[in-house]
Amino acid sequence: MNSEYERFEFDSPNGIAQPGRTAMILGKYLGMPVGAEIADRWYLRKWDAGDPIGQEQFVNAPAMPDETMAGTEWVHTQVTGSTVTVVDTGFPAYLRILTGAGDGQGQQMQAIKGATGNTKLMFDTSTMDEMFFSIMFRLVDANNNLATVQQSKLFFGFAPVDTSILTAVDDYMGFVKDDASGLIKLVADQTSGAPVSGASSSADVMTLAAAQANKWITLTFRASKLNRTTQKGVAYGFVDLHSQPAGASKRIATHRATLNLGANSDVPGAAMAPSIAFLAGEATAKNLDIAYIIAGGAYRLGV
Repeated sequence: MNSEYERFEFDSPNGIAQPGRTAMILGKYLGMPVGAEIADRWYLRKWDAGDPIGQEQFVNAPAMPDETMAGTEWVHTQVTGSTVTVVDTGFPAYLRILTGAGDGQGQQMQAIKGATGNTKLMFDTSTMDEMFFSIMFRLVDANNNLATVQQSKLFFGFAPVDTSILTAVDDYMGFVKDDASGLIKLVADQTSGAPVSGASSSADVMTLAAAQANKWITLTFRASKLNRTTQKGVAYGFVDLHSQPAGASKRIATHRATLNLGANSDVPGAAMAPSIAFLAGEATAKNLDIAYIIAGGAYRLGV
């Protein structure tokens, strides 16, 4: 048997399997009856731009959102000149973040709005031993060429509360892409530096090409066997380009990266929230379209 750091061991009764992006599929891959593991041990949230409730969770007023105002769960930070809209006139529906036409302009959002105005930080490696994150997105601009996917920087994943995720946080886990590059990495860090340039643990996931401009992509990671005290754990990154590979009977996601979180003691130590940050990298307005976000964690029992 290969090391847990070499391949994705799903604990499935049928052996190695492809990762799931929904509660029911994830439950199957954890070796339980469909959905039972989710109901018994997992806290799981899905925010869907096609669901009227999901729209209100994302933004304050789906018909005419204010990019500085919070939805019922997501809090927004405008980074100069950005706008946010909900587009549900076709399938899939999506939340659109449109940056201003200036380098460094964009938007950040975190699912941190809790009851009675409290800050909600549900994702914590001291109380969760598994974590899951998935996002379906596309990058669009007026040209839809190589610069569309390269000239921006982004973060999708878990991070502590901060209004400058891309430059200020140093305790996180998720996907990043730097400006002037199409390379998407799976990164984690506890103390070293900001996600795009300073993560002490990182693994390449995929390199976006011109062909991915204005195309839907799903990025997913599952972090397993997390232990903040001993600084052990492993994260697995997957890509779904929503295509059916030659010889495959159905669409499948592809395992692209394995990240040993124990190698550099990078099991995040902060209480975190699902977080999105997106900034333009040139003087051209950029769109980040988000169809859905899924985030989950397994309860660490006995703590």
